[in-house]
Amino acid sequence: MTFTAICDYDGTLTNEYGKLSECTSKDICRFLQKNHLCILTHTEAETMEEILTEHKINCDYFSITSQQGKINNTKIQNRIPLKKIQNLLQEFNDDIYTAYTRHNHITYIYHYQNRLDSLYGNTEKKDMIDMDIPPSHLILAISKDKKERFCFFLQQQNLSYSVLGEDQNRILFHISQYTINKNTILELLKQQYPFDITVGIGDSTEDWEFIQNCDIKVAMKNGEEKLKRLCSFTTEPDNTENGCMDFLLKL
Repeated sequence: MTFTAICDYDGTLTNEYGKLSECTSKDICRFLQKNHLCILTHTEAETMEEILTEHKINCDYFSITSQQGKINNTKIQNRIPLKKIQNLLQEFNDDIYTAYTRHNHITYIYHYQNRLDSLYGNTEKKDMIDMDIPPSHLILAISKDKKERFCFFLQQQNLSYSVLGEDQNRILFHISQYTINKNTILELLKQQYPFDITVGIGDSTEDWEFIQNCDIKVAMKNGEEKLKRLCSFTTEPDNTENGCMDFLLKL
């Protein structure tokens, strides 16, 4: 019997310090000797890849934030065509406070503002006009009074978006080509490993999106009470005691 485990990252595989412990990483490698495991995370894809490389883990993963990852050694990249970005920047040039995206540890910025350096991150910075690789997503701040027209424009361009925050004058958007969600990744995993029994493990009710469609539904001991009521199983140890892998290795 072979299993495909789909695990949330933060609060499920990470410990109380938000890190992947040596104990957990070793247990993941043990599980992968006979099974498959996919990590779903809001961590940037490049950072997640570095973490897995550091711990010598070769497993599937997908970053909801970056809209990219790897399944069965095949990269999944959901990218915005450069032409669409050019159209957007030209159409709303006067209304955009700033826009940025990251690729290969480079931050591409439109309308750079040094007071927002903490937002851009500590990486090499280049002008977005010089970007020659379609990005997976775009973070953009625009005048609040242009919200309705801006959203309509995004819909016309078949771009997906969500609001990250706003203040009195600006509204911050996360923009992508279309959204690959956790359940979409589950379906891709089922196609890649059709004979496996699927196990979904998480700590938040948001994780129910994919857990509900798994064969075995598991909530973390440290998870939300509502999720525990929905799932068939709850781990005995919590995330500080390697609860996720403890459950998986007992299957």
